[in-house]
Amino acid sequence: PIDVAEITGLSAQLAGSLPISNNSVTDAGELAATIRAALRENAAITSRAVKAALSTTQPAAQLVTAMAAAKRAQLAALPQIRGFKVTRKIGSGGMSQVFLAKRDTDGQEMALKILDSKVHEEGDFLSRFIQEHHLISQINHPNIVRIYEQAFSDDIAYIGMEFFPGGDLRRQIVRGLSEWEALGFIKQVAAALQEVHVHSIVHRDLKPDNVMLRDDRSVAIVDFGIAKRVRQSLSTTRHGLVVGTPYYLSPEQARGNEVDTRSDIYSLGVLTYE
Repeated sequence: PIDVAEITGLSAQLAGSLPISNNSVTDAGELAATIRAALRENAAITSRAVKAALSTTQPAAQLVTAMAAAKRAQLAALPQIRGFKVTRKIGSGGMSQVFLAKRDTDGQEMALKILDSKVHEEGDFLSRFIQEHHLISQINHPNIVRIYEQAFSDDIAYIGMEFFPGGDLRRQIVRGLSEWEALGFIKQVAAALQEVHVHSIVHRDLKPDNVMLRDDRSVAIVDFGIAKRVRQSLSTTRHGLVVGTPYYLSPEQARGNEVDTRSDIYSLGVLTYE
């Protein structure tokens, strides 16, 4: 689409009342001629632009039909979940996809983390998905993502959680942060880690992508899909299996050894340095 604007109504008399800001223009008549010449050139440029656009654009009716079809296809691709109106996809991970949705009963906007149907039947992934809700739902802390609900059916499993319009911390790092802003964020992340460690939980995947921002610039840790209890009797991670994001892994985690809360502190150090 192209926006076209045309300036009309200028005359020599009007131009004569305009201030002369260009030293090369010595009187009002010359200024009016300059404006008329510029308008003629503008009209020519506009004409060429419109012709070029029309030559490469579908007829209006076909364009409207194509856009409507694309919209229908987009809506059809969204999951249908009872009690929610799913509006768009906002992210994806190794075992899940995240969609923005509104709850029918109260209009609450939330992020629905839906277990990928391809891994729904795989025990490890489903166990981690169930565990994620179990671990976070017992924690009430301003720097931990809020969990609203979890549900399962024969063909879908989802967690309804807080939606963060501010995006993640990586986006903020790319934009640039002052030292004080960075320290403010790190302080909040450290407070969140302190809380989860009190509950004997190790996050194991702390990185900028898993630190989300609210509109008030407060942050919250998300994605506890591979978190585990330090003294967990039955581990969901097989011995020697490395989970996490390479750049932020502690040495013991990278080697596939047992981890504890110190592994999260190492990842926090990498995040602080970054």
